[in-house]
Amino acid sequence: MTDGDVNYLLGTSDAEYQRLIRQAFRFAPVTERFFQDAGNRVGQRVLDIGAGVGNVAMLLARLVGPSGEVVGIERDARSISRARVRANEAGLHNVTFVQNDIAHFSTDVMFDGAVGRLILQFLPKAEARAVEELLSFIERFVMEMPELE
Repeated sequence: MTDGDVNYLLGTSDAEYQRLIRQAFRFAPVTERFFQDAGNRVGQRVLDIGAGVGNVAMLLARLVGPSGEVVGIERDARSISRARVRANEAGLHNVTFVQNDIAHFSTDVMFDGAVGRLILQFLPKAEARAVEELLSFIERFVMEMPELE
């Protein structure tokens, strides 16, 4: 997959990445509480679907601690590159990022949970079905979404 194949509605510019980082900073307290209430704990292995520039994966990496692990899946190569740099700069060694389309992601590794923040509305139907299939292998799934009226 090339960067040109990525069709994120809001784009993949540096300005959009900065907007996402600012948004994550504002959402962080609510997201952290939400993930804690959902049962994300120290030592767990958690999958982040639609990792983007790493905001949620990095928050989770702190929640699961050094004995835990977070794997972020993202289809955009530039986003993955930015996420890796940010995690390294933050000293987070328990988070990795995989460039892959969720519809094609597979692993033999079991996860204690999976999360996604503001992702499902951006997935085509085929990818949403792939997420459902993936979730059949995961004990707990947490999805943070805005309420639509």
